[in-house]
Amino acid sequence: MHNRALHILVTVFLALQCVSTFCFADTLVLKDGTVINGTIAEEAPEYVVVDSEGMSSKYFSEEIEKIDKDVVLTSEKSAIKSELAFAHFKKAKDFRKENKYEDAIAELKKAIEIDPANSIYSNHIAELYYNLGQYDQALKYGQETLSLNPNNKYILACMALAYYQIGEYKKGRETFRKFRKSFQRKELSDERYFDRVEKKVKLLERLVENKDTPDREYIKEATSQF
Repeated sequence: MHNRALHILVTVFLALQCVSTFCFADTLVLKDGTVINGTIAEEAPEYVVVDSEGMSSKYFSEEIEKIDKDVVLTSEKSAIKSELAFAHFKKAKDFRKENKYEDAIAELKKAIEIDPANSIYSNHIAELYYNLGQYDQALKYGQETLSLNPNNKYILACMALAYYQIGEYKKGRETFRKFRKSFQRKELSDERYFDRVEKKVKLLERLVENKDTPDREYIKEATSQF
């Protein structure tokens, strides 16, 4: 627990250090549309001198449309956001290992607030809701994942199982077929992942064929966790 908290604090500290040292820049927008990022070394009513990429350049006031000082560059903003969001993701993974699914979801939602375009976070939330038996929520976040990344094949496995669990067997079969078609088993870990999902689908199909099967409870238990 102490190491996890220390890691998060270090990550946040490094991100803030980035902000305080090299992420800020002065930005000049010229009237011809040119944008110059650098540091204003000298400023006078008639001109400014900007240091940019190791060179100093003078720009006269009649050339300048506007000056923005201490602007965080877009690329650095993205880097900071990714680091802060990933800190929450790491904490969520630790909670998941401890079967603290609701705590993990809370951390992942914090990550999404910071970096909403990353489909990995919504993918993990979908799987966690599946483990909690909240299949509608699992499908909701599954759809969000696909809207962010239509090529995400892993979420199809979770969604296929969730459809089976809520009795939408046709959608379950269709989604599993999409998963099977798109999933490339290049490594041994891929084979194990696919086999694990396929085994759960086959068990759920047995329930579809016979809801009163003697091993009903076993099947429900075996397919309750993603």
